[in-house]
Amino acid sequence: MISLTANRMSALDKAFLLCNQAENFDDFASGVHILLDRAVNSAEQEAHILFESGSVEDGWTSKIIARLDNGFCLKARPATAGGNADIVIEHLSGDFTIICESKILGEIPNSTSKYYNNHLLEGMKQLVTRYSTATVGQDHCILLIFCFAPMMRDAIDKWKQYFFDKSKNGTDDDKKHFKNLGDYNFVSYVGQRGFFTSHTHHSSGYPVKVRHVPVCLYHQPVDKSAKRKT
Repeated sequence: MISLTANRMSALDKAFLLCNQAENFDDFASGVHILLDRAVNSAEQEAHILFESGSVEDGWTSKIIARLDNGFCLKARPATAGGNADIVIEHLSGDFTIICESKILGEIPNSTSKYYNNHLLEGMKQLVTRYSTATVGQDHCILLIFCFAPMMRDAIDKWKQYFFDKSKNGTDDDKKHFKNLGDYNFVSYVGQRGFFTSHTHHSSGYPVKVRHVPVCLYHQPVDKSAKRKT
């Protein structure tokens, strides 16, 4: 692990240093998580933005990519074709890769479309059966949860309960692909957003770690001025 000796080094500086001078995958992942938190915080400040109903997921994913991609310590790029993950985050050397899948939870504003925990489970299946191999340098994934449901904290707790239940009591495929599911303590990350899990990757047999990252996009202001605008 890189030594961070500067007494007053900012979180952003730490992230850049960790990513740019990564000696191992954990260094790189630590920096990515700091930068991702900043990108998510920024996106949440724009929760009032409305996308066309068919492009909500892509629209918010693009905003996250724009805030992650800096050309200094990492590259963040969108999928280039169907069958690819939504975001691929790479070290500039190409040695380390983190794959992200974006999924919606809740009811999209000005739409009848509503997404539940089974939609998030599909995202997990995509991550671990289509995109990730869980081999060296690729054993870490991110599930971005664009949460349009109120009380996001409760919604994410329910998702976690649902996911763990499916790994034990779901279909045979669920049990097979999420074998040995448990909480994962990524000691290098000190933030509070979301949670980490780990399970045995069915293809490689190695542990695959997933960070579940909620993005709070529920925006229903009830003050008088907001009501006058609607």
